[in-house]
Amino acid sequence: PLHLQQAVMAEGSIAGFNPSAVLMARIRKVESSANAQLSASAAAAIGAPGVHRPRAETIAAAAAGDPVAKFCMQHQVDYSAENALKALPIELQCKILNEGPLRASNPSAVLMSRIRKAQTLLAEMRRLGQISV
Repeated sequence: PLHLQQAVMAEGSIAGFNPSAVLMARIRKVESSANAQLSASAAAAIGAPGVHRPRAETIAAAAAGDPVAKFCMQHQVDYSAENALKALPIELQCKILNEGPLRASNPSAVLMSRIRKAQTLLAEMRRLGQISV
């Protein structure tokens, strides 16, 4: 599937003695991650405890094509991180989404870190008069 191909390619260039082996390892990792996400989605759908379940509003927005909602669902971020991302100007939302996947045991914390950096950048740009308040 295209989204898995994109995930493999998002890993960047291949370096090493055996590029084929590196590529195959990346493919296995992405496939394994996709299978884990499917299992988590199925568990969330039945309400399994300890599994992130997106809000109905987020699901509807993602289905309507909202990239922020899709990103938040894909990475299973919590409600407060999702709202903090949505509160940013569109340009900063795009910048954060373009930083790539939230690869961590706590994706919400990684997202909040990116948001804080973006907010600092925004405040500095305002201070320098590069953008209006």
